[in-house]
Amino acid sequence: DDLPMHPQVLRSLQKFARMSLVQLKTLPYALNGFDVCCEAPTGSGKTLCFVLPILESMLDAQWTRDAGTFALLLAPTRELTTQIFNVFRDFNTLDVSLMAVYGGKFFRKEAAFLKGMGIVVGTPGRVIAHLEKSYNLDVSRLKYLVLDEADKLIEVGFQSTIMDIVSHLPPKEDRVNLMFSATLRGSVSALIKQLCRDDCIKSVYCLPSASEQLAVNSSVRHAFVVIPLEHKLNYLLQLLQKHSQQKCLIFCSTVKQVRYLFEIVTRLRTGAKIYELQGSMSQAKRITIYSEFMNKTKSALLITTDLIGRGIDFTAVDLVIQLDCPENEKTYTHRAGRTARGLNYSGDNVLLLLPSETQFTAKLARHGCV
Repeated sequence: DDLPMHPQVLRSLQKFARMSLVQLKTLPYALNGFDVCCEAPTGSGKTLCFVLPILESMLDAQWTRDAGTFALLLAPTRELTTQIFNVFRDFNTLDVSLMAVYGGKFFRKEAAFLKGMGIVVGTPGRVIAHLEKSYNLDVSRLKYLVLDEADKLIEVGFQSTIMDIVSHLPPKEDRVNLMFSATLRGSVSALIKQLCRDDCIKSVYCLPSASEQLAVNSSVRHAFVVIPLEHKLNYLLQLLQKHSQQKCLIFCSTVKQVRYLFEIVTRLRTGAKIYELQGSMSQAKRITIYSEFMNKTKSALLITTDLIGRGIDFTAVDLVIQLDCPENEKTYTHRAGRTARGLNYSGDNVLLLLPSETQFTAKLARHGCV
């Protein structure tokens, strides 16, 4: 109730007893029109830090469809795009028009619905395609530009596409620019200078300490098991039997591993609904699986690669199993962050290591994970 927001927007927050730390630190700036560069742990509630200010500003501006797109949000993957869209839909008490755009859908059909869309969430490749080919995405009076998982956008090669998109937008001085990620340093700093207003930017850090630690969610219980390769599968199957009534997520290193494990676990018949999600699938199938697993609250298992290791917010995941040693601490943190997401949630993360990989635990110890 202390937030400077209209009752219509506050009404959507009635189910929340309190704000998370990142929301407490970020919303006062974002609601007052500052550009915000925010670094915080995964699962900390960052999405509401841009959803609420955008809805509030649209109400203030008395936005209408004739005004074109009010807010444009960019995300590195189709799954994260869908997730952000779902959050907007859940909190959209204003009945604002909104749309998610990404590859794998019929372009012309998508373009036909874009005209007059108030909020557009999309992957950079699809957004620039609409700006340069369909012309139905009117960003001439855009007021908000949001980059979620900004460092991942750069990592997967979208930086030049982002700058192409920005060339279609009003000058940065005439819009609010918000950038969010679990890790928002290094290569992102140059992008911040290009996109944000020099005299109106606020940096928000919600890390466990002021050191260079990775953002680790303190609500995740971490454990690791050292086990020879020949015993790993049997141990995993026993673990899944034990947690068959829970919602679980397994990360594998390769698509081949995902396919193999999916076949094995399906034959095991643990009683849980088994899903696989990997990059060789069609876009339509990936979105269907994502939506089904999202809506499950128990007795469900998703086996996947690092395709969804960043930012994806599945509700009520009880257990994350990392079948293979990740390539670095950042990947470990992002995988583990798929559990214990949001307020009042905790979860478990189990890492299976070969005897030759035990040195990785020393790296994790520096970040308080073991």
